Amino acid sequence: MSIPVEVKILDQKLIVRTEEDEEYAKKAADYTNDKIQEIRDNTKVASKLDIALLAAMNIAGEYIKTRDRLLKLESKTNRLVEFIDAKVLYTASKIDPHTERQNKADQGATKVRSEA
Repeated sequence: MSIPVEVKILDQKLIVRTEEDEEYAKKAADYTNDKIQEIRDNTKVASKLDIALLAAMNIAGEYIKTRDRLLKLESKTNRLVEFIDAKVLYTASKIDPHTERQNKADQGATKVRSEA
């Protein structure tokens, strides 16, 4: 269920609806205002529309870079999981169940003798 939240962006009050909580909407507005302030500090653009558009472009650029990094990390993670799975299967295929049982029995006998 979406809730209405009042925020202020570029000195203008807005009512936004969010599926998240009020804090989330306010953090998003604060982030947007920070980007707007960066534009104001670093350019000579005076129009509020131009400032808003430049801030939107900067935020979109950050989003695209972050999404691309996430996709690369997911791909790398999947390759690592496949590598580990292959190593586990290879190692498991090399274990002779009869030898493994005998080794465990031998280890148990050694423990009993050392405790006596």
